[in-house]
Amino acid sequence: LRVDVTVASDVEALLALTVDCFDRAHLVCNNAGVAGPVGLAPHELTVEDWHWVLDVDLWGVIHGLHHFLPHLIEAEESHVMSTASVAGLMAVPGLAPYNAAKFGVVAVMETLHHEMGRDVESDVGVSVLCPGVVKTNIATAQRNRPTHLQRERVKAVSESARAPDEARLRNAAIAAALEKGMAPGDVASQVVDAMYQRRFWVLSHPELLAEVEHRNQQLANLENPTLISSFTD
Repeated sequence: LRVDVTVASDVEALLALTVDCFDRAHLVCNNAGVAGPVGLAPHELTVEDWHWVLDVDLWGVIHGLHHFLPHLIEAEESHVMSTASVAGLMAVPGLAPYNAAKFGVVAVMETLHHEMGRDVESDVGVSVLCPGVVKTNIATAQRNRPTHLQRERVKAVSESARAPDEARLRNAAIAAALEKGMAPGDVASQVVDAMYQRRFWVLSHPELLAEVEHRNQQLANLENPTLISSFTD
């Protein structure tokens, strides 16, 4: 079934088909995601840019939880996992909408983890996946951008925005990094292990924890944020 996670009725139809075919769902993975324009500052983005990324990355998770969670709670045993990103644990330059969406996913899932822990009548496991670079097609997600959320060509590169050649080089570098990224199957294996262990956090690239810890320590010290690594190269 083709599902647009930004459309609540599509996700509701997915639940109906799942119940019709299998009687019950025990495992739900909210995994759809797009990166949006990369390398632009918040003021250089269009409203359509924000809507596209937030509608897929955050509202897609909200729709999945809204429709599937009541069903999962009724199951004898079940688990729900939502894909955030390491960008949901620290702010990566040039990815404002993506960061906002992924921080939101982490917050929603962490809240759900606490709520399910308080509900003695349910046995729903909760996990959030915060991967680093994975070999996926997210760099070409523009192919799925809805017509009504397309940015006008005149807005794509304004006087204040990045030059077209620079944007193409940046996108090519991202695509090359993704090509060398972790295999999706290896990430999936980590997710399955976390579900069996009833573990909330799933970080595919633990070496990135140093950056996260640096950010959290600066927060604890009320220091202005800096990055250990350069995410702008």
